[in-house]
Amino acid sequence: MGEGIRLRRCIPSTPQEVVNKEILYDDDVYIGEIFKKDPRYVYKSIKDFCYNFYASPEYIVKHGHPKIIEDLKNHRLIEFNIRRVSGFCKSTDFFEFINAEKKQIISIDSTMGEYKLAKAGVGIACLCEELSFLKESNLIPVLKDIAPITVETFFVFHESLRGNNVIKSLFSEIKSHASSN
Repeated sequence: MGEGIRLRRCIPSTPQEVVNKEILYDDDVYIGEIFKKDPRYVYKSIKDFCYNFYASPEYIVKHGHPKIIEDLKNHRLIEFNIRRVSGFCKSTDFFEFINAEKKQIISIDSTMGEYKLAKAGVGIACLCEELSFLKESNLIPVLKDIAPITVETFFVFHESLRGNNVIKSLFSEIKSHASSN
C-alpha cells in the first residue's frame, strides 16, 4: 500500500471487465457502480444517485416535449459514455433500453460536456439530479412522470484492508459528504 491510499473512481462496462481486467484491483479503494461482487473485496454502499432526462427550453420548442420513454426514439440523445469516446470503459447505458439508433446518440466523456450540450439545445441528456450546476440552470426535466433511474455507488476495498484506520476514515468522510448533499 505504500505511503498513502490509492483511490480510483471508474465506471466499468460489464461485470467481466471488473473481474477479468481487474480494474478495481490496481488501487486500494474503488468508488463507483458495481455489476458483480468479488468475495475478496468489501463493498460498502455510499449512496443511490438519481438520474433523469433533461433538455433546454429551446430544444423542447424546436423538437417537441417527449412524454413517454418511447418518445425518446424521436430525439437526439446525449450520453456519458467513455467506451465510445476513448475505448476504455463506459457508464450505465441509460439509452440502451429504448433501442436508440447510434446515429441519434452523441457520446461524450464528460458530465459537464453532457450538461453544456443539453443547455445549448443539442439534445436530451440523462443527468444526475444532484449536480449543483443543474439546479441553477434552465434545463427542463422531460419525463417528469417516470421514476428517476437509480445508480447505487459503492466504496470498495480489499478484505485485507478491513481494519485499516485510513480506509475507515476515508469511507466515513465520503459517506458523510454524500449523505449531506
